[in-house]
Amino acid sequence: MAYCTQADIENAKDSKILMQIAGTGTAITASLITDAIAAAEAEIDQAICRYYTVPFVATVPTIVKYWTVQLALSRLYRRHNRDNEAEVKEADKIREMLRLIGEGKMSIPGIARTAQVFFTSPFTSTQFDEDTLDSPGNLTSLITDDES
Repeated sequence: MAYCTQADIENAKDSKILMQIAGTGTAITASLITDAIAAAEAEIDQAICRYYTVPFVATVPTIVKYWTVQLALSRLYRRHNRDNEAEVKEADKIREMLRLIGEGKMSIPGIARTAQVFFTSPFTSTQFDEDTLDSPGNLTSLITDDES
């Protein structure tokens, strides 16, 4: 399921501007918008995949739809070397939020984070994730304990 549609992009921008940044100047080229949406989705997925199951398939969170529209528009502007200051600032804010989500410092409202398994022990089949790595007796404490 796409995170947004061409109609979402068209609703976010004036058609004359879209014809210039995503078309021939007189018509909108659907494949350019589709490519921009796909690139925006990939950017979002890559940034948040550590803590969320992606791609979103059943329901796309409203905020993710908004991010996709804005990042796709930013790509379309850059494609024509027509950076719009407001678009650039908004895309930069979104990328910063995505970075914080990817680092676990922020979360997506209303969406449960998934447990991130960093690795599974080949000897015991124990799965080590963010919580168990820092538990007493587990990997982090075993590696960092000082020998006294």
